[in-house]
Amino acid sequence: MPMSERIPTLTQSVDAHAAATDVDGRLLLRPDEVQALLRECFAQYHAKLIEFMRSSLEQTNDLFEMHSHIPNGEVEAFRNKRG
Repeated sequence: MPMSERIPTLTQSVDAHAAATDVDGRLLLRPDEVQALLRECFAQYHAKLIEFMRSSLEQTNDLFEMHSHIPNGEVEAFRNKRG
């Protein structure tokens, strides 16, 4: 079976689970509030992911310290490829 058939879509996943309710059965969040919360969570996740990516790229300079046995041409080629 292809992986796309085994992994539920977001709509299938949401539909498969009951909405979050309090003890009296009232919805904790309206659909528009849920969407706003998801957008805010994604925005924070995206910002952190970009921050970690930039930090990782900056730290790749540590791979090539002054006493490296890698030829300078290869170091420059790596740095040019990484952006």
